[in-house]
Amino acid sequence: MPDGNTLRADQFLNLMLIGESGSGKTNLFAEGLKYEWMQPAYIFDTDMRLQSILARYGTEVTDHITYDQYRDLANAFGGAFAKATAKKVELTRLITKGGAMAPKSIIVDSGSFLAKLVINEALKLDGKSPDTSPGLNHYGTLATKMERFVSELSGLPCNFILTVHENVIKDDVSGALHWGIALTKYLRNTLPGYFNEVYQCKVKTLGSVVKYEVFPRPHGGYPSKTCIPTMGAAETHESIWSKLDAHRKVNA
Repeated sequence: MPDGNTLRADQFLNLMLIGESGSGKTNLFAEGLKYEWMQPAYIFDTDMRLQSILARYGTEVTDHITYDQYRDLANAFGGAFAKATAKKVELTRLITKGGAMAPKSIIVDSGSFLAKLVINEALKLDGKSPDTSPGLNHYGTLATKMERFVSELSGLPCNFILTVHENVIKDDVSGALHWGIALTKYLRNTLPGYFNEVYQCKVKTLGSVVKYEVFPRPHGGYPSKTCIPTMGAAETHESIWSKLDAHRKVNA
């Protein structure tokens, strides 16, 4: 009998995409939205780049998604995360109930900007102005609310993708440098545990040629991981989804 992690991996995709801005994270999940088992999808757009990127894919993708943009404005500071939380509750109800209106996939693009919304809400509730530097109590709120948001979405019976920006992290003890997600230490250590697939996204530019690469296996201290045996050390956007699709069919 498969254990919980195997069962989850066989039925639904739980994927974290890590990379610098412009490394192809959004392009990678957009490629996956061509597959019927990923459709329809709902996207939490906190990065504000989704519309321009999806325009490259046309109706093959755009006909199968809905999304809302979440960003705090000067005249409504601290309110965007509450709207995202309300949407999460609505999606949970739809997916739990099932039916044609329920999305098969939920995507948060990106977790890094979602974290900023959590901090803004914490500052607002603490009576602080938008230009106030967050304190330890605000980062504590970030850890609690961000982990809850991700854990609840990752536990739903649907595909879940989270994009996050990467950063160079210095080990507190050894001083060694390694890659990690650009969030607090607690979230760097905790959030990847909610995902069976964690991929690093990279982009190379040679003259006018742009090449996107995906690294689904650990390398150079990078915390990538995969439960799919056929994944190589480096993949393209197309090969990643081809192998995810094949793995799903074998384990259906």
